[in-house]
Amino acid sequence: MFNEVCDLAPNATEIFVVIGSIKYEGNTYPQGSWLRLPEGYTSNVYANEQGATVYIKQGEFVNLASEVTS
Repeated sequence: MFNEVCDLAPNATEIFVVIGSIKYEGNTYPQGSWLRLPEGYTSNVYANEQGATVYIKQGEFVNLASEVTS
């Protein structure tokens, strides 16, 4: 059984699984997985029975070229 982690907003979202695993859209993503979901994706993310620690960033990268230094 998986427990709900979050309900995704319709803006772009990145999810990094730090500890445990999550289920999204019927797929299980283990520790170390990184999901990049484009704007418009809305769904629920669930943690496994032992729980999960995730990092969630929402919103697009703005001016990515100006943020990268050489």
